[in-house]
Amino acid sequence: RSFPSVSIEQGRAARQRARLVSFTLIGLTVLVTSAVVHGSGPPFVYRLGQRPEREIRVKVKEFRIRNQTKTSNLRQAAADQVPLVMLNDPAPIQDLAERLDDLTVTIAKSQRYEDRLVSTWHLKPEAYLDVKAATDTPQRRDNLHVQIGKAFAPLLDAGVLGPGALPRNEESSRTLSIRNVGQPADEARIFPRERVVPERIVKPDGPVAKEFVAAFTPSRVGETLFQLVADRLDGRPTLTFDQEETARLREVARSAVPEWFDPYREGEVLVEQGQS
Repeated sequence: RSFPSVSIEQGRAARQRARLVSFTLIGLTVLVTSAVVHGSGPPFVYRLGQRPEREIRVKVKEFRIRNQTKTSNLRQAAADQVPLVMLNDPAPIQDLAERLDDLTVTIAKSQRYEDRLVSTWHLKPEAYLDVKAATDTPQRRDNLHVQIGKAFAPLLDAGVLGPGALPRNEESSRTLSIRNVGQPADEARIFPRERVVPERIVKPDGPVAKEFVAAFTPSRVGETLFQLVADRLDGRPTLTFDQEETARLREVARSAVPEWFDPYREGEVLVEQGQS
């Protein structure tokens, strides 16, 4: 007679266990769903090129990802800042300075305006008179000699860039590092490219002309002599492009730029939903 009650108790216990399992599963389902909706969601395998169905957020405190594109851009920008290395042979300009000095000596010794001065220097009568007045005494001749040396110093220092001196892919460069042939690299001077281009040098209101004229007293003599010099600068280029040294310095500049890493912190979006 006790068997039926035992069976009833066992059935009741089985039903209670089934209900407990069901409630447990429901509770776990609610927790997982809440985590997906309100949290960062469960981890899953993500491969390059896949499009995630939800955004992916950083789950660690912080990490960094190498940004090769930005690294390359920064290194190229550093290389682009390297001035072109130019070697200056000032001999043609020095020769021009000596010839101009000889002209002033010839004018000082002359008794009148001569045709040969016209054929050699295209000297106009008014220019002849200006130089003649500046050399009418030994002291003035000595002063003019010193002033000519001072006036040519900037031209000798920077040089003249001739046509075709730079490869076409370098013609847009704006800065030049110039040193004389035989000088060490640490004695190079930095000049803007416009400073050594003949068509810019010869402008009467340009910086080269102003420096030249400022060396003379009176300035009218400087203006006269600069015009004589300007007519002859085109045919006296002095600068040569040092391609090998420029390439080496650019590589040094690239190597000095460290790799760029993008930082990501906990909670930040790493991959947007649908982003590949």
